[in-house]
Amino acid sequence: MTWRLSDAGTEACATDATGGAGLRAGRDAGAKSSEPRYDKGVPDADLIAAVRTAVPEGLRLDRTECDCDADVAFCRQIPGQLIGADLDALEREIGPDALEDCLQASRGAKIVLDDREWRVPTIRPRMRDGRCVFLGDDARCRVHAIAPFGCAYFDAHMSREISDARAWWGIAAIVADPRYLTWHARLKALRGEVDPLAR
Repeated sequence: MTWRLSDAGTEACATDATGGAGLRAGRDAGAKSSEPRYDKGVPDADLIAAVRTAVPEGLRLDRTECDCDADVAFCRQIPGQLIGADLDALEREIGPDALEDCLQASRGAKIVLDDREWRVPTIRPRMRDGRCVFLGDDARCRVHAIAPFGCAYFDAHMSREISDARAWWGIAAIVADPRYLTWHARLKALRGEVDPLAR
């Protein structure tokens, strides 16, 4: 599955080409903090425009296949973030009530673009018994075929350059998606927010 950015977030596309914490692009001296109105599900137009400039043109998003111990370790520390299309796929697979029980609002990435700093809240699978809720006792993902973007398109062996480019793409998809922002607000109200960088 590959994805392309649209004004409403993400959508599946038939072609092979398309359009993390502490990500930076441009100048960051004296950055001003901005908090988009995620609680109202309102995308921030300035943030959308700024993030899209950080996504490399012609970025290929090929799914990764590695499931080595280093990759599975992420499932026990910080499960990958979802994008809007993941919510749709998982909801079809396990149902809306079960999906709500499996997800957690996260404070997400702090990004700096030009002279502004944003915190981009994300949605991640919940942790249960020291692992991602979707990781089985056999250390295999129970939703592998429709694994979230932050799992399916990243691995432990990827270069920082590729990882950052994909992270920017994911952030661009999130901040433009009103339904994603509404889901985040709902999960935050239900059980608060986790900090992905806290240990």
